[in-house]
Amino acid sequence: KNFVEKIRDEFKPDLIIVSAYGQILPKSILDIPKFGCINVHPSLLPKYRGASPIQRAVMNGETETGVTLMFMDEGEDTGDIIFQERVPIGITETSEILSEKLAKIAGQMLLRILKREDGSIAESLELPRHPQDHSQATYAPKLSKEDGLINWNKSAYEIHNIIRGTVPWPCAYTEFNSVSGKKMLKIWDSNLHDLPENTDAIPGTIVGIAKESGIVVATGNGGLIIDTVQPADKSKMRAKDFINGYRVKIGDKLG
Repeated sequence: KNFVEKIRDEFKPDLIIVSAYGQILPKSILDIPKFGCINVHPSLLPKYRGASPIQRAVMNGETETGVTLMFMDEGEDTGDIIFQERVPIGITETSEILSEKLAKIAGQMLLRILKREDGSIAESLELPRHPQDHSQATYAPKLSKEDGLINWNKSAYEIHNIIRGTVPWPCAYTEFNSVSGKKMLKIWDSNLHDLPENTDAIPGTIVGIAKESGIVVATGNGGLIIDTVQPADKSKMRAKDFINGYRVKIGDKLG
């Protein structure tokens, strides 16, 4: 109650802008600013409503996402859309890199609605309102550590997307056998790799070692080249250093 009163009586905002806040504003706050409350959401709503739209889009292998400016209501990312900007997702782009790119675009979008042609801040706002098609809504729940666990039976493409989408947290991870027993191994990046058609290696098996390009691992469909890893209690390292330090060899199995 005191927080609401402070916003209403001390700040007296004409407009409230929210980005990555993580909570739904109550009606008592939504009703305060005369121009409403605007949310900056990093997806093309109504797709990927929720807490982790960038990560989930990358993990699902989407080739396009974007930024939505929307009027807030009492629902979770359900308000009317002001406008959207579409952004392609590169095949090697991580959620961390994509987040930085979308943040810059979001800032430019806000300036477009807040500034006059002469560069001054607009004293009034007349913005379009486009209701969302709620039947097309999808959700992006908050990530958990388990989202980073690699199932090597999945295809190389699916695992590659999980690795990209979970950077920097929780980061994709698997297990490997060290001289002191099984240890967790975080995997920070990967690239798709074609395997010979007659390859019958068990998913998770190391089938190739190239000290300059990384470790080649078999999956349920295709191969992955892993270049940057992080053993438990260690710093990130290039695959060639991991190979030398942990005596990795062809035939070793991850997971």
